[in-house]
Amino acid sequence: MDNHFPYHIKISHDRMVATLNKVEDTVEETTEVTREGIEHMLQDNKILFGVDWDALADFENDPESVAFPLVIAKGIAPINGIDGDITYQANLATGIKGEKINFRDVMRIPSARKGEKIATLIAPKAGQDGTDVSGQPIHAKPGQPYKMKAGKNVVFREADQSFYAAEEGQISIGKRRIDVQSVYDVHDDLSMRTGNLDFVGTIVIHGNVPTGYKVKADGDIKVFGMVEAAELQAGGSIYISEGFSGQANGKIHATENVQAGYINQGHVRAGNNIHVEKSIIHSNCIAGSHIICPKGSIIGGSISAGVQIEVNDLGNRMNSKTEVFLGPDQSLQLKLKQLTAKKEELESTLEKLHLLGEKLAHTRDDSQKTKMQIMKLRQKNAFRQTREQLQDVMTELESITEIFNIGEDATLLVSGMLYRNVGIYFGKYAHMVAHDRKSVSVRLVENDVSIQSLHTGQKQD
Repeated sequence: MDNHFPYHIKISHDRMVATLNKVEDTVEETTEVTREGIEHMLQDNKILFGVDWDALADFENDPESVAFPLVIAKGIAPINGIDGDITYQANLATGIKGEKINFRDVMRIPSARKGEKIATLIAPKAGQDGTDVSGQPIHAKPGQPYKMKAGKNVVFREADQSFYAAEEGQISIGKRRIDVQSVYDVHDDLSMRTGNLDFVGTIVIHGNVPTGYKVKADGDIKVFGMVEAAELQAGGSIYISEGFSGQANGKIHATENVQAGYINQGHVRAGNNIHVEKSIIHSNCIAGSHIICPKGSIIGGSISAGVQIEVNDLGNRMNSKTEVFLGPDQSLQLKLKQLTAKKEELESTLEKLHLLGEKLAHTRDDSQKTKMQIMKLRQKNAFRQTREQLQDVMTELESITEIFNIGEDATLLVSGMLYRNVGIYFGKYAHMVAHDRKSVSVRLVENDVSIQSLHTGQKQD
C-alpha cells in the first residue's frame, strides 16, 4: 500500500485491542485493498495475535461497507489466580445467632480434644496468563497463600495442610495464628479466697468481678456476672454477660474483641471489635475495627473506632458532650512508627551479620580453629534469630497497614437520633453537630465530613 493509503491501525494503551481507522472521509478509486497489503500492514504494526480475519476479509472485499473504527484484533486477558483460604472442621460457634442476642448464652467455649483436626488450608490457584495483540504474554497475578500459623498447643502437618490440637483446651482464632488454650474456671465471685488472677490460658468466672481486682489471661476472659471498677486484660477476647460499671477507674483491654451487656464509666480498649447490647455511658472506648451498639445509646465520653461505629442513638436530649473518632487512633500510628523503625534496625543488623558471615567463611587461621568455629556458630544463631524477629515485625506491620487502608473508608451509622453537641472527628477533620438529626451515616468525603440520610442517601446540611 502506498503512502496515500487512507487507513491506519490504532493499538490500545494496554495492547489488548487493535482497530482499523479511516483517515479521510473519502477513498480514491485508485486505492486498492489486497490481502497482501493487509498482511503487510499487520506486520508493520506487529500485530501477531488474535487477528479477526473475517472482519479483514469484509474490509478487503468492500472497504466502504464496514463501520470504522473496525476491530481487527483482540488479545486474551489474563485470569488472575485465586487466593488461598482456610476451612474450619472444629465448631467455633459461640451461641450468637441472628439479631436476638442473649448475652447469658454466649459463653460457649469453642474447644478441641488432643489430636482433633481444627482447620485445613486451601491452596491458592496460580491463574492463567493472557496474550496481547503483539503476541506478548501478560502474566496473571498468582493467588496468595492464606496466612495462618500454628500457635500454642497446635501443630501443622504439611501432608494434609491441616492444623491439629496438641492438647485439650479452648480454640482461639487470631488474625494470623491458631491457639489452643487451657481454661481456668472460677465458680463464684472473685474474692479474697481467689485473689487476683494471672493465667496463661482462658479464665471463666461464673460470678462477678468486684472493685479492685485484677484479672489477666493470655487467652480469653469470660465473666457470667458483672465487672465493677476492676482491671481485665486478655490476649484474646473479653466477654461480660451483664456489664461493666467502671466507676471511672475500671479498665478493660483485649487484644481481640470485647463484648458486654453495657459499659458505664469505664475505659475499654479492643484490638478488633467492641460489641455492646445496651448502652455505652460516659466511657472511653477504643476499638481497632468496629464499635457495635445497634440497640442502645452512646452518651458522653470518648469513642474511637478504626473502621465503623454502629449505634441507635448518639448523644442525648441533655446535649451531653460526646466525642467520636473514626480511623486509626494515635496509639496505632505510634505503633506503626515504632515497628517501621524496628524493621529498619533489624534489616541493618541482618546485613551486618551477613557480611560478617561471608568474612568468616573466607577466613583461614588454623592456629585459632576452635575460636573461629565458635564465632561462626554465634554468627549463624544471631542471623537466624534476627531473621525470625524481622519476620514477626513484618507480619505485624502488614496487619497494621491493612487497618490504615480500611480506615480510609471509616463510617459512623446512627439508626436512631444523632443529637447536638456531638463532636465527630476523622483525623484532623472535625464536625460539631449543631442540631438533632435522625437516621444518618457520617463519613469523610473529599476532606469534608459528610452527613447523609440512611434512607435517601442525600447529603444533609
